[in-house]
Amino acid sequence: MNDDSIFREVDEAIRQDQVKALWDKYGVFVLIGAVALVAGVAGYNAWHYWQARQAADAGARFAGALQLEDQGKAGEAKTALDALAEKPRRSRAEYRHGLSLSASAPRRSDIS
Repeated sequence: MNDDSIFREVDEAIRQDQVKALWDKYGVFVLIGAVALVAGVAGYNAWHYWQARQAADAGARFAGALQLEDQGKAGEAKTALDALAEKPRRSRAEYRHGLSLSASAPRRSDIS
């Protein structure tokens, strides 16, 4: 063995000890950070999925109300829109505005 290989082994051992000391000192914080990151991403994705489901459900109910209106069942359409308007995220005015816009839009039967 020459002198260079001895110095390399000593340097490697010193670096290994330094890395182990850093891990012993901060390893818990690194693990907590990684778990928090994974939990945060999972929570965000779950929230985004929930909101998308809520929007899809509301959209389907709104489309159903518009179909009732297309069929000339204005009373049932109003009841369906009123049920949608009871949700705190939308006001009745917003749904009625959407209904009035749909009433002024050309119907599929008019276009064909």
